[in-house]
Amino acid sequence: TDEATLTQFFSQFGMVEQVKIIYDNATGISKGFGFITFIDPSSAQGLKMRRSVEFYGKKVDVGEPNRSRSK
Repeated sequence: TDEATLTQFFSQFGMVEQVKIIYDNATGISKGFGFITFIDPSSAQGLKMRRSVEFYGKKVDVGEPNRSRSK
């Protein structure tokens, strides 16, 4: 999928400010996750309470970004 498709999909939960898909630097292939930023933080809070959504037949987990890095 692309950022425009994700923006359109997640707009049902609130106004989307930014979508960022994470790509592998070596291959340029999506790593299978990304980040959605909403203009109104309450939109994100409501979405996180759901824990997951169905996106084109696939379960997508939603929540806070994991900021820790494995070493």
